[in-house]
Amino acid sequence: MKNAHNYLLAICFCALNVTALARAPQASQEAQVSSESARSRDHESRGLFETDEVLELTLKTDIKALLRDRGDERSYHSGALTYFAEDSAAVILDIKAKTRGIYRRKFGDCDVPPLMLNFKKKQVENTIFEKQDKLKLVTHCRNKQKSYQQYLLQEYLAYRVYNLLTERSLRVRLARMTYEDSTGKRSPFTEFAFLIEDEEAMAKRNNGRVVDTQGRMAQQRSIDAEHMVLVAVFQYMIGNTDWSLPGLHNIALIQVKGMFDPIAVPYDFDFAGVVNAHYAIPAAQTNLTTVRQRAYRGFCRPEADMMSILARFNQQREAIYALYQNNAFLDQKQIKNTLSYFDDFYEVINNPKKVKREFLDACR
Repeated sequence: MKNAHNYLLAICFCALNVTALARAPQASQEAQVSSESARSRDHESRGLFETDEVLELTLKTDIKALLRDRGDERSYHSGALTYFAEDSAAVILDIKAKTRGIYRRKFGDCDVPPLMLNFKKKQVENTIFEKQDKLKLVTHCRNKQKSYQQYLLQEYLAYRVYNLLTERSLRVRLARMTYEDSTGKRSPFTEFAFLIEDEEAMAKRNNGRVVDTQGRMAQQRSIDAEHMVLVAVFQYMIGNTDWSLPGLHNIALIQVKGMFDPIAVPYDFDFAGVVNAHYAIPAAQTNLTTVRQRAYRGFCRPEADMMSILARFNQQREAIYALYQNNAFLDQKQIKNTLSYFDDFYEVINNPKKVKREFLDACR
């Protein structure tokens, strides 16, 4: 039996070989912001999340009132969101915004916590925000701290990595967000941010709907097996332990038409090892000491299922690496460290003994 098992692993891994990847040169940050912003107007008709071009946005509101409203009973604050249409005309939308999040909403942790943007459905017709209702905006957190800009870009790219692995994922759009104080008491400032596709819109795009089933029903054994393995391996890849199914912690569930079991969709990756935020810590139950360490938290599945999912990661390796190689906003050191971190992951999934140790024997 042991020889047969090893023979099966050897066959599987023959199909998983990948070629070496070249490091692409990086353009200047300023040039890419300018060129990508221009192209975003050219491709406006493709939809908000159908292009990866950087979107230039301006949020004008009472900045102090908005950012101070962080309690449990938060209110929406009126504001205006501006972008430039294809004809370079300014499009100004009346919106409401409020702070959101858990850790990053706490006073002292973020100067600018994540926001929820609330649009008027009728007003967004024939704009890039058409059909949008509420959108999460992930912000830079701390002003004038380059490390936090890098954290944001790393989290944005983690979403993009998962997009390459499955359509049943939340899409994102990078933006250069200018914050303008409507009271005139504070000077405008501009930082990176990114928008996250609404969960209901993502579910509809996949011919499904969002379901809110917590507790016993939201166990890994009650979730579509193939996508649950995909989620767990992805979280292992990026070094993220900040997720849980029973309480739907950083996990959304969608019920796709024609499928019996719901599908798990992960989000919120700022505690992942690939982001490597200085404030991030591993989940207590893992016994890890740093977020750069990895732990597989998936349930046990047949070996054939695991090998099929690992093959998907290998198939997308070149595209995944290209996300980082072609990004002009990440520091070169960040790119090098990230690809090295992913090299370690790929070394594991292409080694039969390590696959057995890390996934087949360590599963729950």
